[in-house]
Amino acid sequence: MEDAKIVNGVIDRLEGKQAVIKLENREEIYWPISQLPDALTEGSAVQLTLAGAEAASAGREALAKDILNEVLNVSDDGQEN
Repeated sequence: MEDAKIVNGVIDRLEGKQAVIKLENREEIYWPISQLPDALTEGSAVQLTLAGAEAASAGREALAKDILNEVLNVSDDGQEN
């Protein structure tokens, strides 16, 4: 995901079914609480990664390939270890 942008923030507060994430630039994003990882609460630091669908897909494919190679014990040059 070379073209991905990373935005850091903190869960500032919970309002109804929404978490209010305050970004480094003081802007706020409203995010559904149901879409947050369970361990996150008010005060938790978060990192949002923004990427186009193609970049995200390429990143997932590269990760899947790395995992398969690790499971199959194959080096980067395609040779078994």
